[in-house]
Amino acid sequence: MINTALHPVVLIVDDEPSARSTIEALLYPEGYVLKFADCAEVALEMMTEITPDTILMDLMMPGMDGLEACEIIRQNPNWRHIPIILITALDSKEDLRRALAAGATDFIAKPANGTELRARTRSMLRIKSQYDRLQNMLQLREDMANMVVHDMRSPLTSILGYSELLRKSLDSEQAISDLDKISSEARRMNGYFSDLLLMAKMEADKLIVHLTTVDVNSLIVKVFGHHSIIARAKSIRLSTDLDDTITELSADSSLLEKVIDNLISNAIKYTASDSEVIVRTRQIQRQGINLLEIRFEDHGPGIPDAHREKIFDKFNIVEMKNKNVSQVGLGLAFCKLAVQAHNWTIRVEDNMAQGSIFIIDAVLN
Repeated sequence: MINTALHPVVLIVDDEPSARSTIEALLYPEGYVLKFADCAEVALEMMTEITPDTILMDLMMPGMDGLEACEIIRQNPNWRHIPIILITALDSKEDLRRALAAGATDFIAKPANGTELRARTRSMLRIKSQYDRLQNMLQLREDMANMVVHDMRSPLTSILGYSELLRKSLDSEQAISDLDKISSEARRMNGYFSDLLLMAKMEADKLIVHLTTVDVNSLIVKVFGHHSIIARAKSIRLSTDLDDTITELSADSSLLEKVIDNLISNAIKYTASDSEVIVRTRQIQRQGINLLEIRFEDHGPGIPDAHREKIFDKFNIVEMKNKNVSQVGLGLAFCKLAVQAHNWTIRVEDNMAQGSIFIIDAVLN
């Protein structure tokens, strides 16, 4: 039996038995694992059990044609990277344009020429092999990063523990104040590591959101308390304007607390001294849906319009930091993933006359 893990799998989709037999004869000497489907519907069913390395598909078939099948394959994140060679008797530029627009990677004129068929199949398999190697390298890098982040939390926990023990033995106000700052910064760093680990879980669909009834106003006040030392050191006032009529929210309390913590920390970090950070809540209705709007208002440098959609994307963070765009970091990427896990939304607006307003729209039951 041929080991499919060692030999590329080629899926051949054609409604004509003679065409399938011809392609089989032309590719058999290459040592590929050949799979066959007599229509696009059967091919899509087969792909739920096998993942081919390349697909050779007839364009004109009864029922679902090759173009429609291409579009369906490209919409599936598990399949969209698979090269597709369409085999077609059509040769007009408009037909070829439609094939490429539907997601075809390449095409061959029908009847297939043996030399051309083998060459193009090899080319597509090289592309797929390079993609697989890249994905494996990215996964390895992500696994190593997660491992490093996880291991670094251990010494941070020790720093926090010994800081607390040392604080109890000090009697100098200045020494206690300095130690409080050290503890606060260590907690912030520990929070970053927690965010990275949670982001990895969310992106791998391994995070379970535990919904409970959360008093969001109390949670905001609690998180403000965590940042009071840093805010006082920068002479920043922390204020709230909370809607008392709506306090309960169905949410994952731990995730929501981390989101609030990140957004308050971000606001304090970029707000100028002798200024103010305000968190407001209010009930609104948008398109017939009742929402609790949570607003985090700062008086920092603000975010240019061109970057407002990108600041929540971890893949754009390095580019924006190189362009000196403020208020950018993995914390915001985490916030977006956590908010989306609740089926809520997050966005940023201008805070006139200076600063930014980060807004969470949380759905009320």
